[in-house]
Amino acid sequence: MLPNLEDKLMLFFWFLLWDCLFKVSYSLTTVYQAWMAEQFIVRERPKVSQIQNICNYIGNGLMAIVTIIILKPYIEVLEGNVNAPIPMNLITIIIVFGAVAMTLFFLVAVLMPTEPHFKIDTKLKENLKIIVRNRNYIFAILMIGISSFAWSIMTDMMLTYTGTVLGLESTTEYIIIAVFLFIGILSFLYFWRLLIQKRGKKYSLLNVMLLGVFFLPFTLLGLIPLANYMILGIIFIIFIGAILGGWFLFPYLIYADYATDDEKATGSLKAGVYAGFPALILNAFQAFGVMVLGVAIESLPAITVGSAIYSFGLVIWGPICSVVLLIAYLYTKKYVILDFKWEKQ
Repeated sequence: MLPNLEDKLMLFFWFLLWDCLFKVSYSLTTVYQAWMAEQFIVRERPKVSQIQNICNYIGNGLMAIVTIIILKPYIEVLEGNVNAPIPMNLITIIIVFGAVAMTLFFLVAVLMPTEPHFKIDTKLKENLKIIVRNRNYIFAILMIGISSFAWSIMTDMMLTYTGTVLGLESTTEYIIIAVFLFIGILSFLYFWRLLIQKRGKKYSLLNVMLLGVFFLPFTLLGLIPLANYMILGIIFIIFIGAILGGWFLFPYLIYADYATDDEKATGSLKAGVYAGFPALILNAFQAFGVMVLGVAIESLPAITVGSAIYSFGLVIWGPICSVVLLIAYLYTKKYVILDFKWEKQ
């Protein structure tokens, strides 16, 4: 149940509570990320990461469909009357989706093979000390943190940009853009995976960053009034899919490979620590990126393009992300190791 929408402080804490619950629940995915190092040898990992991301986006796609078809009409009703009752069909769908999700989780838990029990001789504090001393790993985490400033802004802004700046706001236009985003990400997951297997992780990641550096300033095209932005919107969202489809492959691979590299040096696999530790740093970078985005949208002046009026921040975010990715590119090229000698053995 929503709190009083006129009480901004209560509304803030209501959103904060649910966001914290979501973050705590989402943190459980660390277990799945840790399995990469435990279950798959290094040459299999790009394909496994591709499959993981495909499943992620199928889930996101289903969520988007439910939002467009079921939730959007109710949101439009709420805009006219915040006290409007929740339709029974919406309540039924929420219950059904919740039941399906719980059933699938329990099904996976039952069918999952029981892992053999191993005695853990080291403690979490000791493992954290070891990985903090791993200079190459810390360099890689800082690289992910720097670039995540751009990734977080990009993921938050891509659909807002196509809707508000390019004016593609109708349900049909939104579906078209979402479909091309989905196709773009899935297609380029495959392309970047093949490039990783052929040329290596660092070469591929540097090219993903360069693509973002050169393409993202094109958000400034929103300053040019056009009769119809649909073609521009489709091209824009396909390139966004190409960039994100490349980036999404890498975190799983990086954590698993550094855990394996550490195992070869110490004889102990710390997959969970290597997969979970980056969240402490990355959440700070991502939160800072979203904060900067919010400040930019609120503080920058409104502009008029054709008949549309919106904040200049909704256009300038592309060049900002481009600069951030250029910094990440130069840093990665000089300091970050992503391909190891033992991979060739």
